[in-house]
Formats: sequence, C-alpha cells, structure tokens
Amino acid sequence: MRDHFVTLARYNAWSNQRVYDAAAGVSPDALDQDIAAAAGSIIATLNHLLLVDRSWMSQLNDDGEAPDSVDAVLFDDLAELREARERDDARILAFVERLKDEDLGRTVRYHTIRQPLVEELPLTAVLTYGFTHHVHHRGELWAGLTRVGATLRPYDFLCFKRETNPGRLARVA
Repeated sequence: MRDHFVTLARYNAWSNQRVYDAAAGVSPDALDQDIAAAAGSIIATLNHLLLVDRSWMSQLNDDGEAPDSVDAVLFDDLAELREARERDDARILAFVERLKDEDLGRTVRYHTIRQPLVEELPLTAVLTYGFTHHVHHRGELWAGLTRVGATLRPYDFLCFKRETNPGRLARVA
C-alpha cells in the first residue's frame, strides 16, 4: 500500500509541473481571470492547493506551518508560487516515502479549516483525499488554462506511467 501512495505522490508532483509549465505560458492578467473554478482564478486555485497541502501536512505531524485559511493568495507571482509548490511536493513525497505499511493503518485526528470540526479518518483516506483533491482542481485548471490560451501537455495518470515507466509498457500490434 505504501508504494501506491509513493506513486501517487510522484504523479502529483509530475502533473503539478505540467500545470505550472502551462501557466507560465500565459500573461499574469490571464492567471488572475475568473475561470469559474471553486477558488476563482488560476493563481487562486494554485494557491488553494498549496494551502490545503500545508494544512494536511501540518496535521500529519510533519512540522510544517499550518495555514488559517485555504482561500488566501500567498503568492501573486507564479515563479515564487512554483518554487513553493515544488518544495511542498518534495515534502509530501518524503513524508510518504518514510511511511511503513503499518503506519497506513493508523487513524488520524484532524480539524477542518472552513468548518470548526474535529474528525478522525484512516491515514489512507486522508492521503487519498489529498491526491484526489489535486485531481479535482487540476481539472478546473485544465479548463481555465485552455480558455486563456495556454498550451497544455496531457497530465493524466496513464501519461505519467508511460513517461516514467516506459520499459514496463508493451504495445499491442
């Protein structure tokens, strides 16, 4: 099970790079346009993903800074935001790589930011949520980046597997 989450952490970092590559190809004004995403703009959505990850990582006892909002814009500048994203993606990967299979069976007590609730879930559910949360918002980002004229390379899971494990795939004639 641990290897599955390591793969998801690697995929998450890889696909985030593709999103940032596409975002780098549009104007700062385009990044600030409302794209009808939950967070509003492209830059706000990218910041939201960073804040949510930081919230989870701080609660998983990874000694990170805990945000008090998942709606703030920490970085207006895409290059600065990308640097922060890359650091946090490396942090998430290192966290998952340190886990042992028996760690995955533990229950995590956490609090939500938008609703003052304290809940418990298995660590596997928390990790799954974190990675699927990214997939959800990357879908919004794909639509928004396309609307503002960005050039996107596919970043779905099968593309990741093809690029990172080319020897394991066989073509059928």
